[in-house]
Amino acid sequence: MRRAASPMPLLSNSLFIFLLLFPSFSAQPSRSARDGEVIVTDESPSPFKVGVVLNLRSPVGKMSRLCMEIAVSDFYLAHTNYTTRLDLRFRESQRDPVTAASAAVDLMINERVQAIVGPQTSDEASFVVDLGNRSKVPVISFSATSPSVSPVKTPFFVRTAVNDSSQAKSIAALVRKFGWKQVVPIYEQSEYGTGMMPYIVDAIKAVGARAPYSSSIPPSASDDFISKELYKLMNMESRVFLVHMTTRLALRFFAKANEARMMSKGFAWILSEGLTSLLGTVEPSVLRKDLLGVVGLKPHVVKSNKLQDFKSRWLRDSRKENPLSDISDLTVYGLWAYDTVWALAMAAEKVGAVDPGYSQLRGLRDPPDLTALGFSNTGERLLDEILRTEFTGVSGHFQLIVNVVGEAERTIGFWTEDRLTRDIDGDRSSPSTDELSTVIWPGDTVVVPKGWVNPMIGKKLKILVPGPVDPGFHPFLRADPDPQTGKLVVSGFAIEVFEAALEQLPYAFPVEYFQLHRPDGMPSPKYNDLVRQVFEQKFDGLVGDVTITANRSNYADFTLPYTTSAVSMVVPLRDDRRMSAWIFMRPLSGTLWIVSGAFFVFTGLVVWILEHRVNDDFRGPLGHQIGTASYFIFSTLVFSHKEKMVSNLSRVVVIIWVFVVLVLQSSYTASLTSMLTFKELIRREEYVGYLRNSFTRGVLLEEGFKEEKLKPFKSPEEYREALSKGSRNGGVGAIVDEIPYLRFFLKDHCNDYTMAGPRYKAGGFGFVFPKGSPLVPDLSRAILEIAEGDRMVTIEKRWFGDLESCVFQESSLTSDSLNFANFWGLFLITGVASGAAFLAFSSSFVYQKLQAPRETDSGETLWQKVTALTKSYNERDLNSYTFRKQAKDERRSNKGDSLGSSCGCGGSARDPTASPFTDRSGYGMASPYTSGCPTPLSNFNQTEGGTPVPNLASPPERGSVSYREHIEATRE
Repeated sequence: MRRAASPMPLLSNSLFIFLLLFPSFSAQPSRSARDGEVIVTDESPSPFKVGVVLNLRSPVGKMSRLCMEIAVSDFYLAHTNYTTRLDLRFRESQRDPVTAASAAVDLMINERVQAIVGPQTSDEASFVVDLGNRSKVPVISFSATSPSVSPVKTPFFVRTAVNDSSQAKSIAALVRKFGWKQVVPIYEQSEYGTGMMPYIVDAIKAVGARAPYSSSIPPSASDDFISKELYKLMNMESRVFLVHMTTRLALRFFAKANEARMMSKGFAWILSEGLTSLLGTVEPSVLRKDLLGVVGLKPHVVKSNKLQDFKSRWLRDSRKENPLSDISDLTVYGLWAYDTVWALAMAAEKVGAVDPGYSQLRGLRDPPDLTALGFSNTGERLLDEILRTEFTGVSGHFQLIVNVVGEAERTIGFWTEDRLTRDIDGDRSSPSTDELSTVIWPGDTVVVPKGWVNPMIGKKLKILVPGPVDPGFHPFLRADPDPQTGKLVVSGFAIEVFEAALEQLPYAFPVEYFQLHRPDGMPSPKYNDLVRQVFEQKFDGLVGDVTITANRSNYADFTLPYTTSAVSMVVPLRDDRRMSAWIFMRPLSGTLWIVSGAFFVFTGLVVWILEHRVNDDFRGPLGHQIGTASYFIFSTLVFSHKEKMVSNLSRVVVIIWVFVVLVLQSSYTASLTSMLTFKELIRREEYVGYLRNSFTRGVLLEEGFKEEKLKPFKSPEEYREALSKGSRNGGVGAIVDEIPYLRFFLKDHCNDYTMAGPRYKAGGFGFVFPKGSPLVPDLSRAILEIAEGDRMVTIEKRWFGDLESCVFQESSLTSDSLNFANFWGLFLITGVASGAAFLAFSSSFVYQKLQAPRETDSGETLWQKVTALTKSYNERDLNSYTFRKQAKDERRSNKGDSLGSSCGCGGSARDPTASPFTDRSGYGMASPYTSGCPTPLSNFNQTEGGTPVPNLASPPERGSVSYREHIEATRE
């Protein structure tokens, strides 16, 4: 056995029951006692006096007394060689703390008991444990479970049951499981009831719920008092109640709750362990009538043969004593009483039948006098032995969750350590984890109560709406008094979305709309003031075009936004303000302009180098080639170029460059647009308009606008008039507002105005409720359902028409100049790609030309070699795929031509449209050195412009290298 600690008793990870765990019943205990103090006779064991203080007229008292007597008999039948035997001295407490304390004093003084078992309730225990602590007599209780009675202050108090604080987590697990957001604790105004409440409130908060109210019922409360308290609960929103009180008071309470029709559909009742464990002592007709559908916590006792034998003997003896009793099953308190006796008997054998020898005993008086109470000489030793005692008892160690159905109770699941489960023996990872069996709720329904509904007594929630609403924005919200009834009639987009969300809720939610009025001539209340009205609980909610902001969220809770929102700007499309002539240069920094221009030239040069030998579009006179390369690369800024890329390397270079240009162009355009609509306004000190009473005024001030440059407006028509005048004529240069309002304005004026400039994020429009209101999550889910379907689109079109009829031009980038640091990665990529392509081409070209043998190669200087390479680069690459394909195509189309046939050169005729000296295949005119065949272009000199001139020198000598090249070229 272990002494219970506050607030959690001995089992650190188990929920509810303190176990007395020991290896064996048959082990022989070691005897130790002071010399001369052990009283041993050969005839019978020595008596070990133990006092028992119980309410012997209560069902629990009767059951516990019988269980303790059976425990004494069972223990000494199993331990026949023990030299001590418990001698139980019972006293009646009458469920009164003073009577219980008097009985304890009588037992210590007159009976000279070594220990006291009991008392039965926490109220009684609070008195008795103080006496035991003073006299050093261990007080052992199996039923005083309140955390307020703690061994911390009274070390001679031993609890063989876990205190009530350990229920808190399991109750919170139920609240989280069913998604309830509010729980109202109803507790007995006693030591037993109040001690548990702090732990319950903390556990409920830990799972995201709250206890907005708690009800305290005195043990002696009249029926009228209970009815009045129930009436208060009916007028509250919460429909989940936790009842923690003794059985006698609870039965009266639930009888009145049934009369008040609070045991019907929509309500949820949770019973604490102290009440659930004693349902077996309640008449079945009462369960069926007043407690149908409640859910409670109850310790689970593991079945065993020993437990079954004990229950059978107890039932037999109980029926002998009281044949008319309706109690047919043991409660956990009876099992704890049985185990307590076993533990005490083991400790008594170790201490021995020693006279406690109360020190400073003054003498006996009648009635007993507290001043005569001394100190037990054996109390400390007995306490230590009790705390060290170990054995296997008959009680279990898991929390059972039951559901009262009809005249009985059914198990719907278990809670152990930190989880809910249907199967206590199942795998933790099984699907049953955090699940329960189907629950039958009050009203004989399986539908889980929502936990929060509108009060039952005809109360309507007071919903505040902004107003009077500015003209022109009535599609968002409109509120006018009815001329007949005087009641406020509301309409508009915000109202229809709100009422559509209400329709999605599974419970009725009647509302009444109100509006704050100011004296004539005074401006309407600001939206921050309206939110404060909800914060001060003058209204139950605020519905309208209220933007969700961080500051407002400090005072109230918002639903999810039913519109997307941000702050932006509307400006005229034809801006007549005289901007700086060079403002187009400002989006990019000077360094970025220079680097961009350098890369334009570099990329164009690389493309020309890669394409010059293989692409006719990049050949011709020098001026023509420079113009073509420059035109090609700069044309990537605005349109697709017409020149085709032949080299694969140049294609890679151009693709990467076009991507860089795309990023630069889009960034430049966005930045320039932003400068023309926002920063420039501040620099030129233009007037800017905003919606009256809107938070956008604060945004403008934060961005650097001066107070005197801001003008409030209240309608789209005022927006249009102010923008048309401009700042120089008494108007404004731009309107700053939330995007839903701007889109509504642009719907009719998109040909003259546009949305541009930076966008500042906002939370959107939401509905406002007090902090912690359960309506917020329910309405938020309803808004999501509306937004995901077609309902929201239908509502928008009804009030705003087709907002997509105009294409809104928006920019979301800042107006700061872009610099090279923003794009150096892009330039690095294109630079590496271009450089790599150039190196690959150059290396290949030089290697091929240096490997080709020439007659004068050995005598050439370095400059001559460079000159030869340059001249060779300027020639067409006849071995390239482009020119070879052209030659094959033309030979195929002119096959059989007379010139080609007469010379046997493969039928390649000269293109009649080509130059007099060459055709498109690269072959020259007929020459006497080739017997009338077209002479290869190698027998022609190249002019500076690339036009071939026949080489009239004699042909190469037969057998020479030049001759062989000539023959090979001719054959090709």
